[in-house]
Amino acid sequence: MDSYHDDPIEPELPKRRNLFGIAGLTISLILGGLYVQSTLAANIALNSGAPIEFGQGFTQTVACSGNTPLTITPNSSFVNASGGGAHYLSSVTVSNIPSNCQGDDLTINAYGNTGNSALALFNSTSTSAVIYNNAGTFQIGVGGTGATVSSGSGTFTVTFTSPVATSASAYKITLQSGVHVPIPCADANGECSLGSVGPGGGKIFYVNAGGFSCGQTLAQTCRYLEAAPNTWNGGSSDPAFIWADPGNDSTLIGATAQRTAIGSGYANTIAIINQGNGVNTSAGAIRAYRGGGLSDWYLGNVNEMIALDNAQAYVSPVVQNYYATSEESSATQRRIYGMVDNTNWYGHSKNTNNISSTRPIRAF
Repeated sequence: MDSYHDDPIEPELPKRRNLFGIAGLTISLILGGLYVQSTLAANIALNSGAPIEFGQGFTQTVACSGNTPLTITPNSSFVNASGGGAHYLSSVTVSNIPSNCQGDDLTINAYGNTGNSALALFNSTSTSAVIYNNAGTFQIGVGGTGATVSSGSGTFTVTFTSPVATSASAYKITLQSGVHVPIPCADANGECSLGSVGPGGGKIFYVNAGGFSCGQTLAQTCRYLEAAPNTWNGGSSDPAFIWADPGNDSTLIGATAQRTAIGSGYANTIAIINQGNGVNTSAGAIRAYRGGGLSDWYLGNVNEMIALDNAQAYVSPVVQNYYATSEESSATQRRIYGMVDNTNWYGHSKNTNNISSTRPIRAF
C-alpha cells in the first residue's frame, strides 16, 4: 500500500489508559489536523501507542479554524450505581474558537483504543455531539436531544445529560467542522421560519431570533409562536366558548390576567384556570388540547393575536371574526381581537360566546 506523507500529524497524548485520570486534563489540538482523510488506511495513534486503521469512506472535512490552535478539555463525572459505579465522559469544553468558524457545525466524536467506530456519547446511542456556531452563539445541532450547551465568547461546553462512554474507554476525541445542517422545526431545538410545521403540528406564525420571555412564570426564553390548526377541536373551524364559568364571570382576577407582552399569554391563561374555570371556557378548552402530544398550549393575549392576524398567509385559515384573548379588562369583561377589522375591544362580557372564536397557540 502506498504511504501518504500529507496526512496531518496527530499530537501524541500521554500514554495513560484513562484520559480523565488527571483533573483538568487539557488537550491542545489544531482543528486543521483533526480530519480523517479518505484513504484506505489513515492511521491515528492513541495514547496506548496502537494505531486505529480507518477504512475507506471517511471523507475529508475542511477545518474552519485554519492554524488557530483550539483547546479541547474532556470532563468526567462519577455516576453511582448499585454495587459500584464508574467515571463517564460527561462533557467536553472547546475554547479559542475563531470568528471564521461562525455559521459552521462543530462535531465531537470519541474513539476507543481498538476499532474505527465512534463511541456512543449520550442519549443511549448518539455518537456525534453537533454544536452549531450561530454567529458566535453556540447551540445544539442536529441529533442533540439529550445534550445541552453553555455558550461563551469563543468557547462552549457540551454536557451529556445521561453520558454513555466511560472515561476508561475513551482514548481519543476528535473535532470536525462542516456546513451547518438546520434542525427540522418539528424536532426538539428545531430551527423554524414563518409557515414551518412546528413541534405541536401547527404552523409557526411569529419569529423573534433574539428571544422573548415565555412560560407559565415567564422564566423561559422562546423564539417562536405556533398556532394550532383550525380543526383543533374536532370541527371544521375555530369554535367559540365563554371566557369564565358562571360564578367567576363577575370576579376580577387582576394583573395576573392582564399581561400584554408577546409570550405572556400563557401566564394569563394559567391565572384564568386557577380562578376555577373549566373545559367549557376558552382557556380551559385550550389547556385540554394536546396537539403534538404537548401540554403547553394557551390562549393568546391581544398582541399575540395581532401577530397571528399578521401571519394569516402562513397558518390554516382563521375565521374572519373576533377572537378570544387571555386578557381581562374588568371584573365582568375581557378583551377580544377582531381578525375581520384589525381592532380590539376592551370590554366584552365574560359570559357570552357568540362573537369570539378560539385558537390555541404555544411558545417555544
